[in-house]
Amino acid sequence: MMRRTTLGPVSSSQLNARSSALRHPSTRVSVPSKSTAAMERQSIGIASRRVSTAAGTVRRPPIGPRASMNARQSVGANRRNSTYSSRASVSGRGGTRVVDPRPVTDRSFQNSCVQTLVEFLSEHMYDQAIPPALARRGPSKNDFKNMILFLFKQVDPTFEFGPKFEEDVVQQLRDLRYPVSISKTSLAAVGTPHTWPMLLMAMSWLIELLSYDEAIQQANDAEQDAENDEENGDKPFFKYLDASYHVFLAGEDDKFEALEKQEREKLIARNEVVKQETSELEQQREELKRRIEKAKRDKNTLAELNSKKNDCESDLFKFRKLVKDCEKAKIKLEKKLESLVSVQQSCDEELAARQEEIKRLQTRINNQELSAHDIEQIGIERARLTEQLHQAFAQQDELQKRIKNDENRAAEIRDDLDAQIHKYMVTCKQLKMIPMTAKNSFNFDFALELDSSLEELTAVQKLTHHLKTGIRQAAMHLKQNRIARANKGLDTALELDEELQKCENQLNVEIESEKFWESKAKKYAEQMLKEREKRAEVFRRKTTATEEVEKKITQISNGDNLAEEEAMSRQHLLDVRKTSVEMTEGYQALIDKNQRAVTHALMACTNHKEMVDQAILSLETEVNKVEL
Repeated sequence: MMRRTTLGPVSSSQLNARSSALRHPSTRVSVPSKSTAAMERQSIGIASRRVSTAAGTVRRPPIGPRASMNARQSVGANRRNSTYSSRASVSGRGGTRVVDPRPVTDRSFQNSCVQTLVEFLSEHMYDQAIPPALARRGPSKNDFKNMILFLFKQVDPTFEFGPKFEEDVVQQLRDLRYPVSISKTSLAAVGTPHTWPMLLMAMSWLIELLSYDEAIQQANDAEQDAENDEENGDKPFFKYLDASYHVFLAGEDDKFEALEKQEREKLIARNEVVKQETSELEQQREELKRRIEKAKRDKNTLAELNSKKNDCESDLFKFRKLVKDCEKAKIKLEKKLESLVSVQQSCDEELAARQEEIKRLQTRINNQELSAHDIEQIGIERARLTEQLHQAFAQQDELQKRIKNDENRAAEIRDDLDAQIHKYMVTCKQLKMIPMTAKNSFNFDFALELDSSLEELTAVQKLTHHLKTGIRQAAMHLKQNRIARANKGLDTALELDEELQKCENQLNVEIESEKFWESKAKKYAEQMLKEREKRAEVFRRKTTATEEVEKKITQISNGDNLAEEEAMSRQHLLDVRKTSVEMTEGYQALIDKNQRAVTHALMACTNHKEMVDQAILSLETEVNKVEL
């Protein structure tokens, strides 16, 4: 027989050989089928429950000998080797007490266990504060309780301590098959040097157990991820190709259609699943589009909603105000109802008394024997009482009308009183009498207000008493003060008026004096002008005479007797010049004197005018103050 060795084209000789092989089944090549051994791992939780631990890296247990819980057997073909070669079994037989083979008293081993504990708590998000210096001294009872509870919750998330946590800790360690026994007395004093190492070893053993379970869980997750990757990849196709190739090599062509049909059904099923998922995604996409469009439409109505919100808020404020007013009216009506209830009670008591009287009289009537005369008298009495009853009803109606009129008149008086109070308050504000810190209040409260918590008559009486005892006296005191201040102001005004009159008279005198000095200065100026013209004329004449003398000197200088005439002329010239200088100096001194006199007069007038203006201004200011 010739076996197929390829998937390529088959020759005619191979086809002939294939037909002979099919007729002799003994000559066919048998293809061994692949089988996978299903391995099942055991859980470390109570009652074969898998422990769910937090995600994280697997922590390596502390270095040192480790005690085995029980003889754990491997599920596979080969036996699983222990992680530590020095691991020894500490399980005893017959309930004998087992000594922990680990170096419990070794300080370095304790530090390693503490470090492992701290790292495990930190990596698994321990929500309590880790006590410092666990290696030197043990934790407090509360800290140990929180840590051991956190570790137990890693095994069983629903675990909680009962009233006695010592019993719960011992029972939980016993259920987890912890080989070394823990006594309840050691849990009563956790931080002592002889009990803390034993409890630390128990917590370290529990951390090793949890770390092993995390490793197993991660391995299972990795295998599951690998299987999912294989299912989603090309492995199914290669499996189909492998099966087809084996069938082809075996010459079992009748199985091709079944394999193709099976593969087609798988692909169709996968396509249906993909189509269904695609349709679901399309529906979700359409739903998201509708939500987006709806959000865009709703965005345009935001202004309208804001306006509605503002309207609702304003309505809410109005309704709250209305509720407050209604509550105030309710309080008044309740008070009035209480007064009416008291009146009704008195009326009910009177009615009960009258009914008792009627019953008593009716009993007397029923018990006594009546004659015709008595019946006639009773009829007359009944008619008289009926007439009196009608009269009483008429009087009652009249009294009710009067009461109603009185109530209306009282309401009008109340309104008038409110108006008068309002007018009074406005006047007080204008006069600066309210509030108490006002200028004219004199630390007295002039405000008036009817007490709404009291009845109308009581409130009016209280207001009247306050007016008579408090406000009237304060107003009289204010009036007297104002009169005294007005009289004082009038006196001051009269005095200031007299001073003003004196100042005006003095001002007139000063004005006349100023006019006099101005006229005098004007006269001096005119006199100075005339004197200046006169001096100028004299100076002109002297100048002319001097020129004539100079001419004569010039003429004489040409004659015989020049020396004498020149000396005489020079002497005459010197005299003339000296006289001219003296006249000029006198004239200048007179001008300076007149100018100083005029300047002094003008300065005196100006100063006097300023002084008068200041006096007038101060008097006007004082008069304005007095008027205010």
